Amino acid sequence: MIGISTFVPAAMVDLCWLKGEPQRTTFTAENGSKRQFCKTCGSSLTCQSASSDDSLEIALAILDSSHSFEDKHPQPDAHVHISSKVEWFEINDSLPQYRNVRE
Repeated sequence: MIGISTFVPAAMVDLCWLKGEPQRTTFTAENGSKRQFCKTCGSSLTCQSASSDDSLEIALAILDSSHSFEDKHPQPDAHVHISSKVEWFEINDSLPQYRNVRE
């Protein structure tokens, strides 16, 4: 099974957890990046670069609705990490493509 996920950037000052804090757990990788997961189901919640204390990325699927970020992020603006995309997925738009991170 292959999972595909979409994350949206958020400033820490704009983030307010409404519920579920006791179910969140954090894993810190060797490079210092942090990922939060749900202790109950294992769902990915957030990821934060080791070099960023003021922002993180939120897994889009955990939001109850999209109205809170539509004005700031109305459309996708690029495809990143396409060097590791699955063979069967075809990118059929004109958005910029980056083999790894944005260059």
